[in-house]
Amino acid sequence: MKREEVKVFESDFIALVEKFGAKPEVYVAMSDYYRGIGEIDKAIESLERAVELDEQNVAYIQFLAQIYYQKYSISSDKDAFTKLVAISVKGLTLPDAQDSPGPRQALNINNRLNLFATLSHGYLDAAIEAGQSGDEGQKEQWVARARDSIHEIEQILGTKTNVNSLKWQSQLALAAGDKNEAVLQMYNVYEQLKATDQHDPIFSYRLSKVFADSSEIGARLEFLVSAITGRIDDYKPEVFLEAAEIYLMVYMVYGVDNALTLANLYETKYSASNRCAAVRIRAYILSGRYDEAEEELVKLDADLRVAVELKTELLRGRIRRVIGVRQSQADGEVETEGYDKE
Repeated sequence: MKREEVKVFESDFIALVEKFGAKPEVYVAMSDYYRGIGEIDKAIESLERAVELDEQNVAYIQFLAQIYYQKYSISSDKDAFTKLVAISVKGLTLPDAQDSPGPRQALNINNRLNLFATLSHGYLDAAIEAGQSGDEGQKEQWVARARDSIHEIEQILGTKTNVNSLKWQSQLALAAGDKNEAVLQMYNVYEQLKATDQHDPIFSYRLSKVFADSSEIGARLEFLVSAITGRIDDYKPEVFLEAAEIYLMVYMVYGVDNALTLANLYETKYSASNRCAAVRIRAYILSGRYDEAEEELVKLDADLRVAVELKTELLRGRIRRVIGVRQSQADGEVETEGYDKE
């Protein structure tokens, strides 16, 4: 179902708020609705209202931390990152996030684990981003905070040899800049998770980024598909186009079909973009659908570099087709002449 088709339900949620505005559950439901159609800011606003109405509810705080992380992950929004840290720290102080004996102990421990996990993901992303920009001071700061947060996770999990503990340690090594060691550790963890049919979309996506500049495009595609299976697009919408571009690089019939499917899925769930259009045009060219490629090219800004590149690819494709047709005709004439002589 397209976003525009779901938008018709917005008025129903607004009516619920007007009728039951003092109930936090209404705002949580409204937040889920907005998150489902990709309107992250409205989802955050609704969830913030729910937390205001029930400040002790750890579940609401977990949801809010996750959606702050979602916004930060999509757009590197620094304000969202700051709020992610603040709300997670607040949640960790609440009674329902304490490891205290009683009938709710297991649930409380799980709440604590989830908050530290979201916090750790935020710190790891911030450290990786700082490292890529060359800000070593910031990188070290976020790595230190990630290390402390991950230590708390390990305390909950109980052993450093647990695959989930190794998963966090390998990502910490990546954030710290120990790329070679991190790749070995992460790949080993990935294989263990795969053997038990587990998918950690954020982990798989991080692993795919490690292989972004390598010749191991098959491995990178596998990691991206694993991430997509786990719904990483909620945090990294561009994953559809990243996978589609690789399918076109390893061009085969199924590659083109998969690339077109992913491009259409991206546009349906999110929005049209030049990158999405480029994927679709390149797929049409590779499959010989030149007229459709031409129609899509008209929609692109002619001054864009990718538009010029695609026009060139389209022209070459048409030339190859003409040469192929002429060659086939020539071969046919030769065969006919030979037959007549007999």
